[in-house]
Amino acid sequence: MKSKFLLGLILSLLVSISGYGQTIEDIEQQVKSELESKYGISFLVDVDAFDGGDTYTYQDPYNTLSGTYLVMASGLSFDKDLIGVYKDGALLWNTEPILTSSTFRRFLGSRELNSDGKVELIFGWKLGVNPSGSFLLIVSWDGSSGQIINKVDENGESEFYAGGDVIFFPDFEGDGIYEIMTYDFYDGDEDDSNDLYNLLRWGGYQYLLNQKLQKKDLVLSQFDRTGFSAEVNTKVKKVLGNIIFQYGIYNEINSLKKIENFYLESNINSFKSISIPIGRDLFESRYGFITLFAEGLDKEKTSLSLGESQSFSFSTKSLIKITNYYLQSFNDFPPSASLNATDEERIADIITNSVSGYTLGPWLPDSTMSLDSFTDTLETFRYRSCEELEWATKASVCAQLEDDLTLVKSSLVAQDSIAAVNALSDFIELVEQEKDASLTSEGYALLYCNAEYLRARLAGKNE
Repeated sequence: MKSKFLLGLILSLLVSISGYGQTIEDIEQQVKSELESKYGISFLVDVDAFDGGDTYTYQDPYNTLSGTYLVMASGLSFDKDLIGVYKDGALLWNTEPILTSSTFRRFLGSRELNSDGKVELIFGWKLGVNPSGSFLLIVSWDGSSGQIINKVDENGESEFYAGGDVIFFPDFEGDGIYEIMTYDFYDGDEDDSNDLYNLLRWGGYQYLLNQKLQKKDLVLSQFDRTGFSAEVNTKVKKVLGNIIFQYGIYNEINSLKKIENFYLESNINSFKSISIPIGRDLFESRYGFITLFAEGLDKEKTSLSLGESQSFSFSTKSLIKITNYYLQSFNDFPPSASLNATDEERIADIITNSVSGYTLGPWLPDSTMSLDSFTDTLETFRYRSCEELEWATKASVCAQLEDDLTLVKSSLVAQDSIAAVNALSDFIELVEQEKDASLTSEGYALLYCNAEYLRARLAGKNE
C-alpha cells in the first residue's frame, strides 16, 4: 500500500517522475505523440502514488507495476476509448480503440485474481450522467503487455456492472482463484430485500457472469475459509496462582490464503491480562469461543500473511484442558453473509469451515465434580497425550503414569486418601522429570497442572 490520496486524477497531475525529470504534462505529450495525436488523454494514474483506500486494494505481487503510469485515452474524432501502460519514457502497451467512450474513468485497484502469475488491473468505466456505478474492465498485466479478460460486447461495452461501485473478491471454492461480486443495482435505499449480486467466475480465459445471487440468501458456508496450512504452538506457565497461555500461530509459506480469525473453545469469560498484536482484538463470545480476530473493515491488511507468524497471550484463574482450535482464512465476502447468519449458523461455520486441531485452553471444571471423576479426566488427558497427540513420546513413561493413576483410582475406591496422595505425588514427580524430555510443553503443562490440583483437593480432604 502506498500513500493515500483523495482523487487519483488530481494527485497524478501533481506528481513528476524523478528518474526521468518528466512532469505529467511531459508524459501526456509523449503518449499523445505515440498515439499519433488521435487521442485526448482522459486520465493518467501514477501507480506508485496510488492507494485504493479501505474498499479496493492495490497489490503488486510480481513487481510489474512499479514505475508505471496507467493511461486512459479517448478518440478525438471518433467515439472510442483505449487503455495503456506507460513506463520509462515510452508507451509499453495499449488496447485497440474498442471501448465505449466514458463520462468518467478511474483505476480501482490491482490484485492477483486467477493465480496465473499476472496481476489484474481493475478499471471503472462510468457511462451516462451521474451514474450510480461503474462498468468494470479487468486487464491482465505481465509487465510488458496486457489483455482484457472480461467479456466486452460488440459496442465495446463491458457486461460487468458494479452498482454503487461496490466490489468484493471472494473465493468460493478455496482454490486461490477469486470470484468477483458486484451489486447488480444500487439505489441507496434502506430496503435491500430484493437486492442482487452479480457473481463473476473465472472461465479459464476470461471472467464470465455466472449467476445472480440475492443478498438476503447469502450464507457464510458459501465462502471457503480454509486454503492454508498452519502450525499452532502453545506454552503454559503458572504465575502467582494464574495460568498464562501463550499461543504462536504460523501461516506456512505454501498456503494459499491469509489467516483472519483464531477460535479456541472455552467456558472462560474473563481474563486477568491480555497481550495481542496491533490490529487485532481478543474476546470471549456468546458462542463459547475465545476469539482473536482482525480489526476494522479492511481485514486483509491485518490478517496473517503467508510465511508470517503471530503470537498472543492471556492469563486466567483456571485449570488447563485439551481444547479444539479453529483457524479461518481471510475471504472478501459481502458483510450481509455474516449479518444474515443465526447463532447456530455462525457456530457451524466456525467448526466446519476452518482448519482445526488440538491445543491447550483454559478450563473451569464443575465445582461438584468428584475426586473419582476428576481422576478419570486426568487419565483421559494422559491417554490422549500418549496415544493421540504425541505430547508424551516415551512408552515406558506413559505406562508408569497410567499405573500411578490406576493406584490413585483404587485408593479412592478404598477410601484411602493418603495412599491416593502418595500415588499422585509419584505421578507428579515423573511428570517433572520428563519435562522437556519425553513430554512436550503441552503434555507437561496439561498433566502437571491438573495433577497438582487433584493432589491439593486430596490433601484438603485429609486435613
